[in-house]
Amino acid sequence: MNKDNKINNETRVEKSKLASKWRPSNLLEAPEPRPGYAQRWVATMVLGQETPTNVAKRLREGWAPRDVKTIKDGQHFPTIEHGKFAGHIGIEGMVLCEMPQEMKKVNIIPSIKDAINLLDATFRRQSVKYLVKVEESELWLRADTVQLTQIIFNLIINAIYFSPKDGLVTIETFQTDKEVVLRISDEGIGLSNEALEKVFQPFFTTKPTGEGTGLGLSVVHGIVSSHKGTITAKNGIEKGAIFEVRLPK
Repeated sequence: MNKDNKINNETRVEKSKLASKWRPSNLLEAPEPRPGYAQRWVATMVLGQETPTNVAKRLREGWAPRDVKTIKDGQHFPTIEHGKFAGHIGIEGMVLCEMPQEMKKVNIIPSIKDAINLLDATFRRQSVKYLVKVEESELWLRADTVQLTQIIFNLIINAIYFSPKDGLVTIETFQTDKEVVLRISDEGIGLSNEALEKVFQPFFTTKPTGEGTGLGLSVVHGIVSSHKGTITAKNGIEKGAIFEVRLPK
């Protein structure tokens, strides 16, 4: 074997190793969710360490690893080859999970009120105020009620965390002809350019070590996507961050 061929072979080996390592979930190829199911990536490892507690929690919630046999013939996606998740779609540190969705007509207003009630003590403990801007008593869309509450809850808890003392979190919702829009903003320092680019990637967090796993917003992103909606993040004109979710009716 000549020197050039040896270098090329070594390069291919290194590329193969890199391809098998963890990548952000939005860079991983994944099949479309099966009809009637939501799907999300679940972390099996964080910083090189197994996270059995996280996996067990997701299994109790009803999530189950997606078997590679459930995808259509001719489609190819990263598959775990060894260990307890062998034969399921995933890559080192991540496994694709799915859960049946109970999609039905839902009024988002009670879901917002439920999330605020759950977080009322947190608002008071962190000395953060909130303002709800809703002009209609009913805003109907087709969604899974539990997952809709997860979206609202995670976005509000994120806004509380990054709010200064006596800051204001604004929760606004309205509708267009085809969508229901949820907009949550805070008065924190806003998002850096890096955060704007990576905010929905699993394990990305701007919180201090030990205060966050970087999974909350990636979960929200997965749920929104499973509802055929969109979520965006941007900075406010003067301060703070704004997260906007658009879900089809």
